[in-house]
Amino acid sequence: MSPQNLPSRMRCNSAGVYYYDHGRDASGKRCFERLGKDLAQAKIRWAQIEAQAEEPAAKGTVASVLDYYEKQHLPELGERTQRDRRVYLRNLRKVMGHIGANALRPQHVAS
Repeated sequence: MSPQNLPSRMRCNSAGVYYYDHGRDASGKRCFERLGKDLAQAKIRWAQIEAQAEEPAAKGTVASVLDYYEKQHLPELGERTQRDRRVYLRNLRKVMGHIGANALRPQHVAS
């Protein structure tokens, strides 16, 4: 299966072994969890990990502000806009959700 057809955070190496990408740890090192060689079983395990991954954001972080926006303001928008914004919110949470909302500076969002 080509990498672009895999679910988010699922990776496949050259030997055909599937892994779940947990992101980076506190030291900046990538954390992978082996899911196996069978794609169907790997997707089942991937779904289990994803279901457990939804933890509430710590108060005062960018993630908590994004959660508030998603619950309070997103429902007022059109369906297509909601879908697009959820993609944006997911990406923002991955990249800067851990940053304190008051600590957010222009260099955090500069390209």
